[in-house]
Amino acid sequence: MFRNLWVILLLGLCLLQTPGCAKPTPARSGHESTRQAGYWKKQGAKFVLVNNFPQALKCYDRAIKINPGNADVWFSRGLALGALKKGDQAVNSFERAIQINPRHDDALVAAGMLYVEQKKYQLAQQYFDRARAINPRNDRAWVGDARLRQLAGQYDQALAACRRALELNSRNDQAWELQGQILAKQGQIPQALQSFETAVKLNPSYELHWYNQGWALADLKRWQEASNCFDRALLINPRHNESLVMKAWALTQQGQYPEALEWMNKAFEQNPRQTAETWVDKGLLLNAMKRYSQAIACFDQALKIDPNNIRYWNIKARNLMTLKQYPQALECCEKALRLNPESAENWELKAACWYKLGRKAQALQCLERAESLKAEKTGK
Repeated sequence: MFRNLWVILLLGLCLLQTPGCAKPTPARSGHESTRQAGYWKKQGAKFVLVNNFPQALKCYDRAIKINPGNADVWFSRGLALGALKKGDQAVNSFERAIQINPRHDDALVAAGMLYVEQKKYQLAQQYFDRARAINPRNDRAWVGDARLRQLAGQYDQALAACRRALELNSRNDQAWELQGQILAKQGQIPQALQSFETAVKLNPSYELHWYNQGWALADLKRWQEASNCFDRALLINPRHNESLVMKAWALTQQGQYPEALEWMNKAFEQNPRQTAETWVDKGLLLNAMKRYSQAIACFDQALKIDPNNIRYWNIKARNLMTLKQYPQALECCEKALRLNPESAENWELKAACWYKLGRKAQALQCLERAESLKAEKTGK
C-alpha cells in the first residue's frame, strides 16, 4: 500500500514549489551554491509531477552533491526511491534526513513505513511515536500507527488511530483505505465498502482503491459492480495481479466461464508464481467448465505450495471422484484425515470413495465415525 504514499508525499512537496527557475550558472559563493541546489530540487519536483521518478532522482542527487546538508532534499530523494521500489536505498536517504534534522517528522514517518514493509515493527513504532511527539497533528504518523496495530490484530486500537488521522485530515485516502481494510477484517463489509468508496473519490487514480472497492462488492455478491471496479483498477495498472484474478472470479460467479478463463490466464502469463489460493481458483473455474483433468493439475500446483491444506485435498478428491478415479480420490481423503482425523466431512468423503469402490463395510465404518464426531460436536 505504501508506494502510493511516496507519490502523494512527493506531489504535495512539488505543489509547494514555485513553477519556474532559471538554469544555474557556475557557483561563486555559498549563497550561489544554495541557489543552485534549490534549482535542482525544483527540477526534481517537476519530474515528479509527470511521474518521471528516475529523472527526479538524478536532480535530487545533483542538489545533494552541491549541498549535502539539506534534510528536505534527502527526504525527497528517499520518496523518489520509494516510488521506484528501492526500499533499502530509500530508508538510507530518510535516515540521512533525520540525522541532519532529528525533528523532521515526515522523514520519520516515511522511514517508519519502510520499516513496516521490512517487518521491523518495533523500530517502525518508535519512528511513528517520535513523529507524533514532534507533531501530534501529522496524520500520516497516525496511519502508520494504525497499520502496525492492524498487523498485530489490535483492530479496535487500529480503528481509533485511523479515525484520529481522519480527524486531522479527512482527505487522507490512505487512512480511508486502511480503515476499510480493518472494518473488513472485523466482518463489517458494508461499512468497509463505504470507506473504500471514499478513498476512490479522493484518489481515483490509484488501482488499489478500486481493487478494494471491488473486493468488498464481490464479498457482498454484487458481482457486476465488482467486475466494473476491477476494470477500473486494470485501466490504471494492467499488470495488477489481484485485480486480474478477482476479475476472473467475478466473471466465474456470473457464469461467464470462457471470459473468466481469459482473465485468469492473463494473470498467470504475467505472474506464473501465483499463490496456492489462486491455483485453486483457476482449478475451480476449470472444474465449472467440466475440464476436470486440467482442474486437478491446478489443485496439484496448489498442494505443492501448501501441502497441509485440508481443503485443497478435499477439492482434489471430489474432482477425482467426478473422473471416477476412486483409488486416487481415496488417497487424497486419507492425506486429509492424517492432517485432521477429527473432521466429519473428511470421513464422509472417504466413505463415498469406499462405496464407489464397492467396499460397503469400510464405507459404513467411515460413516459411523463421521456420525460419532458430529454427535461429539453437538453434545448429543
